[in-house]
Amino acid sequence: MIGHRNRTVGAVGDRTVTLLEAGIGVANTAQALTVAIHDKKPDMVVQIGVGGAYLSSSLKIGDIAIATSESYGNLGVITQEGWQSAEAIDIPLLQSDRAYFNTFPIDTDLVSCALEIVQEKFQEINIHSGPFVTVEQCSGLASAGNELAERFGAICENMEGAAAAQICKLYKIPFLELRGISNAVENRDRKKWDLKGASLAAQSAATTLIENLPADRSS
Repeated sequence: MIGHRNRTVGAVGDRTVTLLEAGIGVANTAQALTVAIHDKKPDMVVQIGVGGAYLSSSLKIGDIAIATSESYGNLGVITQEGWQSAEAIDIPLLQSDRAYFNTFPIDTDLVSCALEIVQEKFQEINIHSGPFVTVEQCSGLASAGNELAERFGAICENMEGAAAAQICKLYKIPFLELRGISNAVENRDRKKWDLKGASLAAQSAATTLIENLPADRSS
């Protein structure tokens, strides 16, 4: 245990890996990851989980998605003209190399390397990369998901990724996010979901990624 979170330390290939169970939501993710980083700064963070595919994407249930950026989907201002991003508040979430508001880009070379590795090893599974959106409430209506997909040019949503991307940017730690697609973001129907299959796909892909990622890509 660390910071009231379950932690398992072991090896994947020739790498020492810490598996941290952060829990659902951005607050749990930020707390768990911050405690773990302060305990021993990792060379890299790989977040894995499940996600819901936006209908405008080419993602299907069972596919793997790798994030090229993470955005807080609900952070901003509702005005008479509609939603505006956090830039309307003019207080950045993070000020480092530049001001970060809703969106945290993920290193393009690292994403490309990860995509190549996973595609090579899992040719029977469709692997996609693109922007992710982090929400505090799951989009249980197709219209809500379609709006977020258009707003951020995104392929899927989740409930934790932007917090992890923000913390890693703050501590200058390389970050990747990989998710198995458990459902389409449509009018909510849990009977169509496959959480177990999506979790197993993400786990297998992440293990393969960690085993094969070149050392110079993780530091």
